[in-house]
Amino acid sequence: MEQIWFDGTPAEALAAIGAVVRSGALDAAAARQRLALEPQSRAVGPELWTVAATAVGDRTRLYWRPGPDVPDGTYLFGTVIPPERIAAVTGWLDTAWNAAAAVHVVEGPAVVTPGFPLDDLRDLDTPLGLLFPEEPAEPAVLAVVTDPAELAAMRLDTMTGTFTGDDCRCLADLTLELRDAGGHLLGAGHLHGHGSVSWEPDRFHNPGRLDDPFAVLLRLMRWGVRGQIRLWYFMLADVMRPELPLRGEAGSPPPTGAGPAALLDWLGSLRVPRDSLRGAGVQGRRLLAAYPAGDVIAAAAADPSPHRLLGAMNWAMYQPDDLPMARALAPAVRRLL
Repeated sequence: MEQIWFDGTPAEALAAIGAVVRSGALDAAAARQRLALEPQSRAVGPELWTVAATAVGDRTRLYWRPGPDVPDGTYLFGTVIPPERIAAVTGWLDTAWNAAAAVHVVEGPAVVTPGFPLDDLRDLDTPLGLLFPEEPAEPAVLAVVTDPAELAAMRLDTMTGTFTGDDCRCLADLTLELRDAGGHLLGAGHLHGHGSVSWEPDRFHNPGRLDDPFAVLLRLMRWGVRGQIRLWYFMLADVMRPELPLRGEAGSPPPTGAGPAALLDWLGSLRVPRDSLRGAGVQGRRLLAAYPAGDVIAAAAADPSPHRLLGAMNWAMYQPDDLPMARALAPAVRRLL
């Protein structure tokens, strides 16, 4: 295995060669176990180049395509995608977007794509027939956009990021269908709530981690696709999980006679999702319903704390239109996430 020295930390070394970090710090035993399994994983997926990075004093030693005989140390693992794989998806994207006269935003997908790993679901308690009916409903078209300026902006939003080389198997939250002037489907990108897009995943196996997923969600809202703030909510809740109550009582009752700001703070302190979406959460949203929507948005807009952000998103998820709150919260969400 080839060794390369780098002046800097393991994370800096992986970033310098364009590698996508694949692990936290692993001791030598865990690293060797991972590398022993590497040939098996490569046998069922597209090729990626593995790099292991370990600190040696103030420098980093990079092992290019390491084997399970790496010496003792603490390792970070990364992968480098072969250039031809990047060229394949970017070349297709250029052709498809140049020919696109419209983008259809579709719910789902609601059908199982060819090659979807049903075997991965055999151990679930839910019968497969309930997850995937024999005659799935036609996915709903949530928006059709033909404005060239909007198409150009969405093209930039969904092509600015880092390809990861993953073989993503999860179902999309939304699908962007690129269609030509005759309405024919050119291809599709699957948008995921964790901030990535997979263009033609069965063909390229190379999803992209978006640099600015919030720009995409805001644009979708402006196109009339509602409900996107729920994705922000669960991402932020995951980041804040150490600060949220996990067990015991849900907390104190909502402050009696409090204004919107205090109610949002309380709503954002509830356990997610058990209390925040049901029970106490319902009670908090009912109390907020006594105030005009504009007052609730104003209470959340002025440099909100993380708990107030969660409370505001919780309230917005149950409103007919979540766009006004999304616009108010966007700067703070970007800073936190």
